[in-house]
Amino acid sequence: MYLHLIEAERDPAPAIARLTSHPEFRGVSERLEAYVSPYDPATWRGPKDAMASCFYRWESGPRS
Repeated sequence: MYLHLIEAERDPAPAIARLTSHPEFRGVSERLEAYVSPYDPATWRGPKDAMASCFYRWESGPRS
């Protein structure tokens, strides 16, 4: 499993989109290709297709 979590005050997608053509971004992406592949190559169009959604949340209750 490969996970990259981004926590931000606002949606980071526009800033990321502006940087995808930057040589350093491309270099890192190319080096990771050997280790990371799309979950479903038939439907993969880009990182937005890999967004995770919360499927489980646990919070501790009050202690007695």
